[in-house]
Amino acid sequence: MTLCRTSRSVAGLVLSLVLTACSVDEYEQPIRDFSAATTSADKALGSYSQIVVEEVTRVRRAEASARPVAVQIARGDCLGDSARCRIVILRKREEPDPRLLVPEQPIPTILSLMSEIKKYSDGLQAIVTADTKSKVEKSVDSVNGNLLNLAKLAGSDTKAFGNFATPAGEAVKCYSAFTSTA
Repeated sequence: MTLCRTSRSVAGLVLSLVLTACSVDEYEQPIRDFSAATTSADKALGSYSQIVVEEVTRVRRAEASARPVAVQIARGDCLGDSARCRIVILRKREEPDPRLLVPEQPIPTILSLMSEIKKYSDGLQAIVTADTKSKVEKSVDSVNGNLLNLAKLAGSDTKAFGNFATPAGEAVKCYSAFTSTA
């Protein structure tokens, strides 16, 4: 399922909640469970990524120690105006494609997506636990922002997403005006 379809499904779900005037209590536990699951997944992916980086670094350090001549600073790094300073391993002199001693994160896009999903689930949790209209509105805006970020990360058309998210978000805000005390 594409992110655009998912966004449409989420917007449709939110709109249907409002239109059927269901109680927040009916959705609080599933949202709490979703939030707990995304927290666990976020932590697991972060740990996995860190373990991969540590293991690859360990192997490359052992390789570099065996051939100390084959280690140097990456071309263009470690200068006064450089954004980073990396060490590379060369298997032979003047190697065109040296390997980093400490690799970059192996799954940066997945980690970013998971982070946005976690923020989205936190936003849903904030909606169902909000006790004032202003808190609901702030949480709905936050959730819409998270969904837009997810769409961007996935390369989806954010304009098409806005056509669904905005009416659903406004419907939730309108519904909260009738059900909240402040």
